[in-house]
Amino acid sequence: MIVLYSGGKDSNYALVKALDHGYKIRKLISIKPDNAFSSMYHYPAIEITKTQAELLDLPLDLYFVKEEEKFSKLKEILEMEKPKAIITGAIASAYQAGNINKIAYELNIYVHSPSWLTPYKLYLNQLKERCFEIIISRVSSYGLKKEWVGKNLFEVIEKAQYINLVGEGGEYESLVLYQPYFKGKIVIDRYKIKVIDEYTADIVIEDYHIEQYKKHCPKKDLKLEGNKTLIIDMTDNILSFYEYVMPIYYQTKGTIINYKQINKIDLDEFDKIIVSSFPPIEKKYFNIDFNKPTIVIGNSVQFLDVDLVEKPTFGLNQIKLNNKITNAYFLAKYLVKNANGFAKLNNYDVGFRIKDITAYIFNPEYNAFVYGEKLF
Repeated sequence: MIVLYSGGKDSNYALVKALDHGYKIRKLISIKPDNAFSSMYHYPAIEITKTQAELLDLPLDLYFVKEEEKFSKLKEILEMEKPKAIITGAIASAYQAGNINKIAYELNIYVHSPSWLTPYKLYLNQLKERCFEIIISRVSSYGLKKEWVGKNLFEVIEKAQYINLVGEGGEYESLVLYQPYFKGKIVIDRYKIKVIDEYTADIVIEDYHIEQYKKHCPKKDLKLEGNKTLIIDMTDNILSFYEYVMPIYYQTKGTIINYKQINKIDLDEFDKIIVSSFPPIEKKYFNIDFNKPTIVIGNSVQFLDVDLVEKPTFGLNQIKLNNKITNAYFLAKYLVKNANGFAKLNNYDVGFRIKDITAYIFNPEYNAFVYGEKLF
């Protein structure tokens, strides 16, 4: 398994989640673009990833990429490395996640983004709980002050206005000085702030050293209290669970059960059902008439033959199915119509009928960049 590693908070936290659950990391891959305003890759202080890798006792390869090669170079790197899976720190960027998934799908590589759609304030609190020490390495937005570059992220971010709190819109970049798997802490002795334009400024680190340092910040077990909405977990590993099931829980606070346990529960205890993520591994688990409102969802794209009641957004939406209004929990910004045709095209039999509602689930590596119509 390989981690796409920028040295910032998001790729570090994705790495921490993998290490927490015993995944073996073969290598870190860092990519520095020649375009300081790259929409795909982290730019400021990327060279520090070499030191971070040493603190993790993991090998790292740093590549320099031209803007016009931002996709083709990533594909070339992955073709050369041949990992079975890659880990990304994507939280909500459909552009980054979609393009990485597209390239990975073409190479038959699985993608894990375990922080996907974590609520932003909760996400920042999770970083604090795991003893992350983070500074801002770039500001690039109205509402952020240039003098905040080099400052502790947690101390200044709540003062910011008009921005995405976790910087998913490129409002700021970050640099991790410490996380629980580092064997020491990066201490910056001297830096300067390089002003690029009216809203953008980067850190330029001139000198730093490593301090022997260790905090005890154990991972916390998930404690999920459920309500009368049943979430059927279709995943078979913890990283996929974080990515595809937890966003639904954040929206609904439903009761989660793995699909293999479906025949062991009383469905009459629940008011509605959400089937998450993957096609059933064994269809016997779904020879069930749920007999109540049910929605089946994917992740990178929704495959639903439906009419939208209003413009779709992340989270809860109303849709029209067979002249009935029902709720759907959208985990993506894109919808693809004609799911049946797409399924047949890819030799997937992923459609099934539940009462009078027809919905489709799919392998989440398929996305709107592979096939389909961007509706908005």
